[in-house]
Amino acid sequence: MATNGLAGEWAEMDTANVSDDAPTVALPAGFAELLDRSFAGVVGLVRRVSDPSRSDPASLRAAVDIAVEVFAWARIRNLGDTDAGLTRVVRRALDRSLPLLTRPAHLCPLPVDLVPADLLDADLLTPETVTAWSTVGLSSQELRTALNDVDRNARRVGLATLGAQLTLEDTSALLDLRGDEALDALAEVAEQLTAHRRSSLRPSARTGAS
Repeated sequence: MATNGLAGEWAEMDTANVSDDAPTVALPAGFAELLDRSFAGVVGLVRRVSDPSRSDPASLRAAVDIAVEVFAWARIRNLGDTDAGLTRVVRRALDRSLPLLTRPAHLCPLPVDLVPADLLDADLLTPETVTAWSTVGLSSQELRTALNDVDRNARRVGLATLGAQLTLEDTSALLDLRGDEALDALAEVAEQLTAHRRSSLRPSARTGAS
């Protein structure tokens, strides 16, 4: 099956032995192929959202649980081994991954095609922030707060890029986005990151009144 031009990245997400957790009952042929080719990749994608280093066994189990749920949903909808089927599965998996972003709280490294200046207004780019975001990443709690205030498409793009460290090009391929759709969605996320960062730095009303 074609993976929307993402064969290399998808293979990298493959997690050893996770296919053992896939359902083993008789399945419709098209869906069985989608499951066989994509289950491990979906697990890897979801796992990155909660555990970028993929070092915590608990994150693997949580990712497998979501993947099983997503593919059960896909089977009910008779999704087959097509790019469109994979796209719907990935979108659903990202939708279900948001709670994992802060379980536990962690740092989210930026993907290779993004820098702090892509995500915050210039006046918020202190040397400390630039160094931290460039080297270890932004707080998953800060990211989740921003994602809570954007539409579903922007949330998916934010989870894929900033949560799972996919490039914008790979995110566009997996989510079947055209032109500047991924970039525009990321701009929504950046707007909320900036707004919440600015709000957190503003003295509270109580402090100002004292």
